Amino acid sequence: MDCYPATAPPPTFADLKELTTSEFARLNRTYPEIEPDLTNRLRSELTKPPAFSGRILSEDAFLNLRLLDQKESHLLTPKGEPHHLRAIINLMQAKAWNLERLKSEKLASTHDPKWFERCHDSDFDPNKTHWIALTPCRENDTSLNGPFSVFEGQHRALTFAWFLSTERISFSPRYVFVLLPRRWQFPAPEGS
Repeated sequence: MDCYPATAPPPTFADLKELTTSEFARLNRTYPEIEPDLTNRLRSELTKPPAFSGRILSEDAFLNLRLLDQKESHLLTPKGEPHHLRAIINLMQAKAWNLERLKSEKLASTHDPKWFERCHDSDFDPNKTHWIALTPCRENDTSLNGPFSVFEGQHRALTFAWFLSTERISFSPRYVFVLLPRRWQFPAPEGS
């Protein structure tokens, strides 16, 4: 039985604010956990308008976020299969994979355990490492209607989804950055 049924409305945001220099400075003072997780790439993207900060209000909306298809995590995002967190958690449960196994065992030729080392399996505190950056899945999409991919923070998103599925934590609204229009985490494929 699926841990999460396939009901996937678009993400619902609250408290959306355009990410101006002064708003980012205010967020950084208010939420000290932002800075340790802020990569140079994300810092650069946050300065390109339009970017927003806000909260995802529901667990269902969070689990509808998609992981990017990249070779390091291809075991969880196989071609032709859904890449949203709900489907990934269902796949992990069907295969009896947990975060520890993903980090320590080579489970398939397309699996790189090193990629999963940044996923916390025991000491995860979502209130200290919960900022992720989202970008629309569709090219040239400038709306806030979704669907969205995780641009930055895939390890945090996967870990949070896993802990929700095992009921080790309960959902509370997640703070996110929203980057419009679609941004590529890696060089965009040709023709995109």
